[in-house]
Amino acid sequence: MSYGLKNAKMISANRIFLDLENPRVANPFESEDDAIAWLCDNEDVLTLAKDIREIGPNPLELVAVMKKGSNAYVALEGNRRVCALMLLNDPDRAP
Repeated sequence: MSYGLKNAKMISANRIFLDLENPRVANPFESEDDAIAWLCDNEDVLTLAKDIREIGPNPLELVAVMKKGSNAYVALEGNRRVCALMLLNDPDRAP
């Protein structure tokens, strides 16, 4: 397995899912909607989404993902950013 920026690739945001077993959270989430609600309540994701909408994503911050199935990925690092992008793509998912 190779690591480093030379192996980084662009992945469509709609193919990345939140980590429901995020080690930073005491208990696993039962659903992505639960994870979104928790991130909005505890991690200021709505402000981040607003900043991404107005300024754009920070090109220095990559999201680390792991393949999940044939055409999907789970975010291992960057759940806040992934959640913000999800809400920008589908505002109805915001609690």
